[in-house]
Amino acid sequence: MQWLAVLVVLPMALAGCFGAFPGGGNSPRDYASNATYKSWVIEVDHSNGATPDGSVLDFVKGRLNSIVKKDSIEFRQDETLSTDSSHSWGDNEVLSFAKAHAGLSTGGSQVVTHLLFLTGHSAHDDSNGKILGITFDHATIVIFSDSVAASCDPGVLPLLSSCSANDYFRSVVTHEFGHALGLVDNGAPMVTPHEDADHRGHSNDKSSVMYWAVESSNGLPVFGGSPPPTDFDNDDRADLRALQ
Repeated sequence: MQWLAVLVVLPMALAGCFGAFPGGGNSPRDYASNATYKSWVIEVDHSNGATPDGSVLDFVKGRLNSIVKKDSIEFRQDETLSTDSSHSWGDNEVLSFAKAHAGLSTGGSQVVTHLLFLTGHSAHDDSNGKILGITFDHATIVIFSDSVAASCDPGVLPLLSSCSANDYFRSVVTHEFGHALGLVDNGAPMVTPHEDADHRGHSNDKSSVMYWAVESSNGLPVFGGSPPPTDFDNDDRADLRALQ
């Protein structure tokens, strides 16, 4: 069993943000290609107080349309969930919670991703930083909304932070979809080696949305106070084209 968590400063077993767990799931090719599934539906559930901004979902949809072959991509907002804003989420608990609230499933001509925006925080948080998002089995993406919003709080880094919360949400959500699509070397074989040897599952290109610091709550200084990148680089795109 492999676990790649969001924060690079955690131990090596937690060096990314991709969780591989038994029980199947979609494959990166299911998303990248229209050979099996013509449409891609993203089921969106969110906690009270963690409603995703429509502009963020529109932005991510545009990014996905630019890198995959699908007749249609749809974000379908489903449930508003009751969760505790102080809750510490363990991995198995997150998966069980996601399964209990999943209303759609992959089948026919449709591939489904379950995207959850949750209040509370990851049980993997520590003094080095907070987990912003985790992707499980290419099929379930969890965003810890409170942690993302706090990462771009100018009150925390008043001399560095020039981004808004939505800046960070665009970067983190796009980053997690990159992992669902198999980046970097997480199911989408690399056409040209570009994985960061020190941060497995991430690009070695600081301008790529798959760079490790995008998903770290302490990552903003790495970008000099500017918003984190939101686009895939040429190597990322080449890997996804190879799946098509």
